[in-house]
Amino acid sequence: MRNILIMGDPLPILNILSSDRHFLITSQIEAQSLGDHVSALFSEIYAIDTPETFEATCFEQRMPEIVSIAQALVGNHGSIDGIVSTHEHTVLPSALLREEFGVSGIQPTTALLCRDKIMMRKAMNITTTKVPFLDTDVVSYLEFKQFLAEHRRIIIKPSRQAASFGIEVISDQQGYNRDLPTQSIVEPFIDLPIIHLDGYVVSGELRFMTASQSVNTCFSYTNLGGVLGSVIITDKEIYHLCLDLALITVKNLGINDSVFHIECFKSDEGLIFLEAAARYGGGGINQLVKYTTGVSLSEAAYIIESGDSRRDNLPQLTTPPQRSVAMINFALPEDAQTFFGWKIKEMGTLPQILQVVAPEPGTLLKRDEIERFSAALRIYIVADEDGQALDHVREMEKTVEVIYESQF
Repeated sequence: MRNILIMGDPLPILNILSSDRHFLITSQIEAQSLGDHVSALFSEIYAIDTPETFEATCFEQRMPEIVSIAQALVGNHGSIDGIVSTHEHTVLPSALLREEFGVSGIQPTTALLCRDKIMMRKAMNITTTKVPFLDTDVVSYLEFKQFLAEHRRIIIKPSRQAASFGIEVISDQQGYNRDLPTQSIVEPFIDLPIIHLDGYVVSGELRFMTASQSVNTCFSYTNLGGVLGSVIITDKEIYHLCLDLALITVKNLGINDSVFHIECFKSDEGLIFLEAAARYGGGGINQLVKYTTGVSLSEAAYIIESGDSRRDNLPQLTTPPQRSVAMINFALPEDAQTFFGWKIKEMGTLPQILQVVAPEPGTLLKRDEIERFSAALRIYIVADEDGQALDHVREMEKTVEVIYESQF
């Protein structure tokens, strides 16, 4: 029997677990929420202490403890045969463990390129549309001020965070009169449509990819609330532009055996690379892809990273899907509110609704500081083409209302 170590959240992969022996390293917060039926699936569960707010480096900061846990696991049960990462914050720790214990899969060099935005941008600027950037650890304050004056609106991102955490948008009008943050990347603010690419690579071959256009931005959703949507792209020309960028990205970053999530801007001249991750996308993207193709990327991640024999038979998709599925998320309230329900106000043509994900009436809701893409309401719809689906999402943004008891 093989030994498979799961890092992070086991819930998205429970339905695909093989008959092998499984071990789990997770946070104390996640461990406390596991029911007995979930815990029974694991030979041992190890919980590490992590912050009660979002921190993408939380597992990286606990590497000595995580290595000690893995050493004890090997001592008691034998070698580790597969290590599966389930979150952004477990990508690099999983790679470090693979290197330490001789396990195949994403290694630290690739994981760092997928975690560190400065290293990632350097690797990608070789062959894709170049976007100027600054590294706050090496740039002078004068160079930064000149960059701000030249581009007029800029964005400062922590180089190893995720989920739009810690991002600042600065304009030349408001200025910037404090010390620059360390370990951050500075880029021009680009106001263009965002596309995300989601798929997987097996043995160096890109086997599967969907492309989706975002409605609004992750930054606005996680920091300001409102609505965040995604619409599966069925247009052949745009899809193949996306496929070309995905092929370049996985090659430059060394993604050989992993799922991926890539973000880019769509301009009149083509696509502009934004960032990439060696994990599946959050905020309902996994279910969006599954509704469109029947494929669960979280389950594909388990099959690929565990070395499961099913990896060679994973579905292939390198052409646009036939129908456009869309998703729309309505943000949780900033202050605690009791959920009552939801309604659609006047709308021209109602779309075909595939699923509504909503809490039970009476549930107390509040913006989640850890699961930053949680939603008060999530709706999946389907249309014949992405243009129609996009119109539906934009109309639903205006006509769907989440109702709280305080409104009565």
